Amino acid sequence: MKTYPSILSYKIAPLNFDAYTFCKLDGRSMRAEWTKKRGWFKFGSREVLFDESELHLGRALPAFRDKLAEPLTKLAIDQRYESLVVFVEAWVPGTTAGIWPAHSPLEVAVIDLAPNAKELIAPRPYFKLMEKYDIAHAALICYKRWNQPFVERVRACGLVTSQSDEGVIGKSGEGKKLIMRKAKTQAWTDRVRAFYGDKVEKMVDL
Repeated sequence: MKTYPSILSYKIAPLNFDAYTFCKLDGRSMRAEWTKKRGWFKFGSREVLFDESELHLGRALPAFRDKLAEPLTKLAIDQRYESLVVFVEAWVPGTTAGIWPAHSPLEVAVIDLAPNAKELIAPRPYFKLMEKYDIAHAALICYKRWNQPFVERVRACGLVTSQSDEGVIGKSGEGKKLIMRKAKTQAWTDRVRAFYGDKVEKMVDL
């Protein structure tokens, strides 16, 4: 199954480009694969495949089937896709860095689509599809120039949404020229440091 590409931090990647800026949801990412013949038949984290027996993300599968499977299937059929890999974030409102209380119901939202074993679709058509089919997705915040003043505003929590205060993802271009960058808020960074202490820099890309 296709894996999600790594998103570079603003700290190590060039800035100064115009991008669709989406909320960065504070949870754990998963992927699901659909084909016209088999339906939704394969699920995975970034590294491995899993089923409902998996301790953490296994809890996300009922939520995926209840909230996302039907509208995503309709989207795939309408768009005449032969296959589709969808990338999803699962989270519990009010929690930080994927630390979930036992038995808490999960929210799920789409963050990207890769149809027909190809690259991720471009941000603008992706957003239009999410809106057309009324699919839960990471909120589109703005279309802005990603430069140092913009990143500093993000760090100072200037773009907090009701979905998450972790930070934002900027997406520009399409196909193999797709650019994705991330920037996280200082408030979220401080909370994660409080959980993990000195180990945080190795565990979480801040």
